[in-house]
Amino acid sequence: IVEMHWPSDISVDVDLWVQAPDELPVGYWNQGGQTFNLLRDDLGTEGDATNENYEITYSRGIPAGEYIVNVHMYGAAPPDRVVPVSVTVSVRKKFDESQQILNTDIELTRRGQEETAFRFRLTNEGDLVDGSVSTLHRQLITRDTWK
Repeated sequence: IVEMHWPSDISVDVDLWVQAPDELPVGYWNQGGQTFNLLRDDLGTEGDATNENYEITYSRGIPAGEYIVNVHMYGAAPPDRVVPVSVTVSVRKKFDESQQILNTDIELTRRGQEETAFRFRLTNEGDLVDGSVSTLHRQLITRDTWK
C-alpha cells in the first residue's frame, strides 16, 4: 500500500506514481498494472467530495525486486508556497495487519517537479531488504514539456 497526503488547504494537483519490479509505472494516466492499481486520483480541491488531499495505490501481491515511489507536482504551485507531501509505504503479509515500512516528507515548489520518495527492494515474503532503501532519483513520468 502506498499513500500520499498533502495539506487540504492547498488546491493543487499532486500525483503519486509507483513502479513495481519489471512493470510500467502506475499513476493517473496508467491507473492499473499487473501489481498496482491507483485507487484515487486527487485533483486538489477540484471536484472533491472531501476536504482531504490524498492518493493511494494497492497491490495484488508482493513480487520480489525493486519498487520506486515518486511524487509529481502536476498543477502549478501556489505562489510563494511550498507544498509538503507525506508518503507512506505499508506491507500486508497474507492475513496479518498492514505494517508501515517507510515514511517520508517531500517539499514541492514548481509545476512538473518529480521527486523520488523511495527506491527499495522487497523479498517474495514482503520483507524489506536490508540496505536497499534510497532516494536515488529516477524519472517515471516527467517530460521536457513540463519545463
